[in-house]
Amino acid sequence: MENFVMELRNSKGQAFHIPGFDPHNGNADAKYLLLLEAPGPAAVTRNYVSLDNPDPTARNLSEQLAAADIDRRDILLWNIVPWYLGDLERSVIRNPNSADLAEGIEHLLRMIQQLPRLAAIVLFGKSAREAFLPRSIHAERRRTQKYGLNDRCKLLGKTNKHRPLA
Repeated sequence: MENFVMELRNSKGQAFHIPGFDPHNGNADAKYLLLLEAPGPAAVTRNYVSLDNPDPTARNLSEQLAAADIDRRDILLWNIVPWYLGDLERSVIRNPNSADLAEGIEHLLRMIQQLPRLAAIVLFGKSAREAFLPRSIHAERRRTQKYGLNDRCKLLGKTNKHRPLA
């Protein structure tokens, strides 16, 4: 998995801040891919997309995983757009545009191929859902075939405190 991040960093260049995978998570052995929008300032500062980052997203995800009794060794935490979308001062983050999402999903598809135990992809936030989830049943069939997900894993679109992940 580290090779994937290094290749991505090399392809995007130094102007793009791309945090790596948290070594405390399951990563290549993960059953669940938790897919967020884009890294926040804490992920860039700490250089990991992590449940241990000091931000509300990490705190909320940790609470939801605990409520669902999902061990962090069973997850891979990543972003539909894996590079930071904010300014250099890390004070303003822009929303991903269609080009960010299209490029992000192409990188994501390469990464998914490295996850042999993947059972489900959990989409958090509007951008992840809109980039990944199809708009119709026919589009869903085409998309799952294109991504090679047919019988391998499920897409889960919405979660909240009242409906745990599992």
